[in-house]
Amino acid sequence: MDKKDFKFSKFNAYISNEKNEVLLYNSLVGSNSFCKVDASDESRFLDLIKLDVVRSEDLETYDIEVLKRCGIIVPFDADEMQTLKYFYMREIERADKRVLHLTILPTGKCNFACEYCYEKFSNGRMSDDIKDGIFNFVKKNINFFSALEISWFGGEPLIELDIILSLSKKFIDLCKATKKYYYATVTTNGYLLDVDTMNKLLEARVLGYQITIDGCKEFHDKYRHLQNGGNTFDTIIANLKNIKRWLKTGVFRIYLRSNFTKESSQKFEEYIDYFNEQFGDDSRFSMLVRSVGHISNNLPMNLDIEVMDTSVSDFFNRLYKRNPRTRIDHHQMFIERGGCVCYAARDNDYVIDSVGNIRKCTVALESDYNIVGKVNKDNYFIDFSKMKDWVTELYLDDKCRECSFIGACMNSSCPSAKADKTKIYGGNCPNEKVNLSAILMMLDTVCEFKSVKVK
Repeated sequence: MDKKDFKFSKFNAYISNEKNEVLLYNSLVGSNSFCKVDASDESRFLDLIKLDVVRSEDLETYDIEVLKRCGIIVPFDADEMQTLKYFYMREIERADKRVLHLTILPTGKCNFACEYCYEKFSNGRMSDDIKDGIFNFVKKNINFFSALEISWFGGEPLIELDIILSLSKKFIDLCKATKKYYYATVTTNGYLLDVDTMNKLLEARVLGYQITIDGCKEFHDKYRHLQNGGNTFDTIIANLKNIKRWLKTGVFRIYLRSNFTKESSQKFEEYIDYFNEQFGDDSRFSMLVRSVGHISNNLPMNLDIEVMDTSVSDFFNRLYKRNPRTRIDHHQMFIERGGCVCYAARDNDYVIDSVGNIRKCTVALESDYNIVGKVNKDNYFIDFSKMKDWVTELYLDDKCRECSFIGACMNSSCPSAKADKTKIYGGNCPNEKVNLSAILMMLDTVCEFKSVKVK
């Protein structure tokens, strides 16, 4: 073969949009691979993609440099599986950032009693000794890293706002003294997130917020009610409207996660219209769409949870048809290189619960295999033999080897399935793989797709 011969990357995905333009995406490059072929050349380009070898003369009418830069074409002799393994190693080790990421549960309790929740709320408020132990853990390790990222989780973390604020101040002061970058996020139900609380969190450098609103008011209040059964939708929406109105800073992002059941999905379009009416004009708010799934064996029998897995693609298709410009930028994160790799699969990610257990996963909170260490007041211990069950080598079966999305998921979207030795691991596919076409169609309306010009 000539050294100038190319091949189309095995990590490519492509679709034709409603204008018959070809949208191109490479999962090992991510959003920087986005490019577009004009409709007038759709047929010829799609025929070209089918070729095993692409000679320079086959591409002479196209902008070859754009295709190369976007990773759409690669040298014919390139070993792309070795490239995948290299980037997997970087992703798992976070070698490109060297970030220490901790998910901290200041409490295991919650003010909600969501119908589909997988947590048992067995642990209460974090003690001062555990707080001291977490800070000492960070202090002893911070010099090995360039940045510290904290994710506040629960239960409902805002129940113990004082813990968040006091630990945040100590983390910020430590990072300032050691010249390390600091960033924090919170997963909250939003019920306690009034403007005053939001201002305190912003001062504590909590800049990312994931808040769940499960569709329209009638379904949200049915699924996500208070411990006493009281409604929550109106309070959460009032908080969000006040934040939107009174906080002018653009430093924060709020991701409104919407979990749909078969029942609530019947009014999916109504909720999309409501979201766009209330928050569609504010770039600080965006939507994350998911379906309620069988995460736990404790789901109530009277709850309709039949919207599962591939059914989520129906949401994206309906979302695009209803309003293709609905802000879903959080979903773009998942289609970047390694974007679907779970935090639990990464070497420098830990979950610390309110009683000091060091874990890897925020879902398997009741499982012993999820405990990899312990934090005490003055010391900590990590069992690296248990860490190995989570941070594993790249495993690819035949199905994964043939999948173009493997650059984004790296077969690590749920390492819990690997770590739980009682289960047979057979790989797992993230939502974004199934929904990729609809996601690309929507991103085409808000992102730049580089034009592959025909000369």
